[in-house]
Amino acid sequence: LFAALGERNIAELKTRDLLAPIKAVEISGRLEVAARLQQRTTAIMRYAVQSGLIDYNPAQEMAGAVASCNRQHRPALELKRIPELLTKIDSYTGRPLTRWATELTLLIFIRSSELRFARWSEIDFEASIWTIPPEREPIPG
Repeated sequence: LFAALGERNIAELKTRDLLAPIKAVEISGRLEVAARLQQRTTAIMRYAVQSGLIDYNPAQEMAGAVASCNRQHRPALELKRIPELLTKIDSYTGRPLTRWATELTLLIFIRSSELRFARWSEIDFEASIWTIPPEREPIPG
């Protein structure tokens, strides 16, 4: 996106200018990347409006212009396969932090966002209690 638009004056950008590089990504078959680019472009342009750099967000008009990817929802893991899952997690050779986060998520039944945004101040180690602030609970992810 920056390669296509980086040298341009933000005040001169039109919807078609913003959409062209995103459509190129979409045409290449990377629908998830194209959707994220569209989302980030809209956020950047929204910030430009809020900062007084531009009066109107041309990225708003891109809504629905990029094809959404078909997500495949997988069924819940059968209870009898839990030991297999735990073995695979235990033998994971990637980043230890990833393995620990996965194990912790399974042990205490939390959303990944709740774990990612956790603060040490929320944990009472003496009482073994983690209190998640209510304003963070609805974060998707």
